[in-house]
Amino acid sequence: MLMRLLYLLVGIGLLVWIGSSVDLSAVGEQLRQIAPSLALAIVAAYFLAFLIDTMSWQLTLPSVDMKSRWLWRLWSVRMVGEALNSALPMASLGGEPAKVLMLKRRYDIGLSEATASLVMARTINLIGLILFLIVALALAMGDDRLPQNAKTASAIGLAALLTGVAGFFVVQSRGVSSWLLGFFRNGRLAERVAGLIGHIRELESRFTAFYARTPGRFALAVLLALINWVVGTVELWLTMWAVGVPVSFSDAVIIEGVTQLVRTGAFFIPLSLGAQEGAIVLIAGSLSGSPSAGLAAALVRRARELLWIVWGLWLGRDLLVRKTAD
Repeated sequence: MLMRLLYLLVGIGLLVWIGSSVDLSAVGEQLRQIAPSLALAIVAAYFLAFLIDTMSWQLTLPSVDMKSRWLWRLWSVRMVGEALNSALPMASLGGEPAKVLMLKRRYDIGLSEATASLVMARTINLIGLILFLIVALALAMGDDRLPQNAKTASAIGLAALLTGVAGFFVVQSRGVSSWLLGFFRNGRLAERVAGLIGHIRELESRFTAFYARTPGRFALAVLLALINWVVGTVELWLTMWAVGVPVSFSDAVIIEGVTQLVRTGAFFIPLSLGAQEGAIVLIAGSLSGSPSAGLAAALVRRARELLWIVWGLWLGRDLLVRKTAD
């Protein structure tokens, strides 16, 4: 808890430093010129991206069909879970147990199936992100407007992310966790370890059933995750237009890619506060020539995130209490 608080203070410090280095009067002017129609389009773009990512998660649940009824149920569960993750930055994973609880209480989906689906959905989302980042980094490397140190740092960050996700995937698909725990089977913790191994093996069997036995569903889930990131880029592209400093879609891909890479690397800072803003200001400022537009775009994104938090918490009043499916 103390470390999370310290990281939050670091994020606030970064945000203050960014604000002091940008013309805030220009930022205010750019925010005031946002047309209501563009603001609505920005929200709609993110809504679509969120819905597509929910479809990707839907594919990992074997007891759930692909009908729209289930899509909207899972969308609501995700809305609540992600809102809790954002609203409780001191416990940023608090939304994941809430998702499992809602799936169990509302829709009678077993704890093992729900837990496994969340792990696989996160893995698939990261695989889609890596594919998106490869394209973004390729575009960035060929752009002379970007600082060389930003390109180098992005390449290192992508390599680290790729290594981490590959390792995480191997652990899931090859039964590494239960194998490691097997070494403690004969010690004083044997009884506890035996029960834990049983639960982990059940999860691993679900991972194998999805990754190896239904490769078509796995590939489709990855494709949807990739499309989610592309549609998410539309949100940023529209935002830059809304603040009066339009960029090309390829530039938006670079900005979004680097921003998401920084957010992933700065996971220890609650809400990636300061880190996200710094990435958008640096890259958008370099590509558009207007650091103030980068900060304005970052603030618009924070406003959209706040809207999503409020919406998710409102939905949670019902989903976290009622026990029967609608």
